[in-house]
Amino acid sequence: MAHTVETDVVVVGSGPGGAGVVRDLTRAGKKVHVLEMGRDVPPLGTAFGGAMSYTGGLLGTLSMRQGVLLTGEMLTIMRGVTTGGSSMVYLGTAHDPDPEMWAPFGFDLKTEAEQRKQEIGVAPLPDALIGSGAHAVGKAAVDLGYDWTGLNKFVDPKKCVEGCNLCIYGCPHGAKWHARDWIMTAVSAGATLLNEHKCERVLTEGDRAIGVRVTERGGRSFDLHAPKIVLAAGGIGSPAILRNTGVTEAGRSLFFDPFVMTTGVFDAVQRPGAMMATGMHLKKEGILITDLQYPFLMMALQGVMAVKPSAIWRYRQSLPLMIKIRDEMTGTIDESLRVTKPLTRNDRDKLAEGKRIATKILEAAGAKEVWHSRIGAAHPGGTCAMGTVVDENLETRFKGLHVCDASVVPVPFGIPPTLTCLALSKRLARHLVGNGAS
Repeated sequence: MAHTVETDVVVVGSGPGGAGVVRDLTRAGKKVHVLEMGRDVPPLGTAFGGAMSYTGGLLGTLSMRQGVLLTGEMLTIMRGVTTGGSSMVYLGTAHDPDPEMWAPFGFDLKTEAEQRKQEIGVAPLPDALIGSGAHAVGKAAVDLGYDWTGLNKFVDPKKCVEGCNLCIYGCPHGAKWHARDWIMTAVSAGATLLNEHKCERVLTEGDRAIGVRVTERGGRSFDLHAPKIVLAAGGIGSPAILRNTGVTEAGRSLFFDPFVMTTGVFDAVQRPGAMMATGMHLKKEGILITDLQYPFLMMALQGVMAVKPSAIWRYRQSLPLMIKIRDEMTGTIDESLRVTKPLTRNDRDKLAEGKRIATKILEAAGAKEVWHSRIGAAHPGGTCAMGTVVDENLETRFKGLHVCDASVVPVPFGIPPTLTCLALSKRLARHLVGNGAS
């Protein structure tokens, strides 16, 4: 018989959406329990101790059931499974929410986004932290007539180290903001963090959520009761929990912002810098292009997968540009984490156009050779879409059960989701403490 624990609020997941809710509700005096399926691993800045640990460790990663998932179409989706979620491996880009996405529901997230930017400290990076290759492609893009600019970053330039490009491994210098920062601050203020605790389903009575069923690492289960439940387990985790709870409308749509890397090889050595420091967003076309100078091991892996071994010995002369697109919501996910996500003709045309533009920019910057990676994805969302699964206050058809992550995005996306999730968390927390959600 499962024992029962009582609390005010249960937050499932500790990425940006969850961390924002936890921070604000703890500051409001609420008793908050945070369930995190993964281990707690601080930012390390290493490939194996850091990045692989954030996706479930070696066994978890290889299982294709935790931080790395394989779709039925053999495309990989990555997500963070650790305290801080995918913010441990994101590149710290703060892209403003698109107000047009939310206008049909009566809000635009502008105020909430500005508040979050003030709380964290968001601005483009100074020139000294931008690599020489990124400077060169930026100049080439501007000369070609593109609106290429410095990107807003969740990075403290005073702590950032010149020539460092370890952002994706978890920033070892404390410069990049991680959602883990807010979780640990909340724990110091009284919140309870339960690592390696998996939420199996939400417990309900009639039309109301009353708690969650939790399984610990050793297999023991218990019930955690609360009048308010917030699922923030991401575009993969949240719909799976909802489907196990009987909310079968979850998981019937999915975008994942597919990307490719188009790499230019130059004669000169490219001095490294912060990842994704500059770029441009072609909103109408649904294409985002940025610089993205990978650490050596990540670049070598991309080269091997693309059958381009020269990526290894010509790493220092190489500069990748990332092409990310706004894909159609043609995917699905079920309660067993089985994902299907076919790319449409329109999706493939966007990727091809992005590669064409990136190649043009790289060649204008002096690249002597250009090659392309395989397709990947790292922003699953739309699986608990507003208007279908949740309402304008992020509440499901069960009263007291809310969702706060990229899964609630109602339309195709195509931009970095962190600031949008943080803005949604600000709005939801305000609603939960009774100050309205306008």
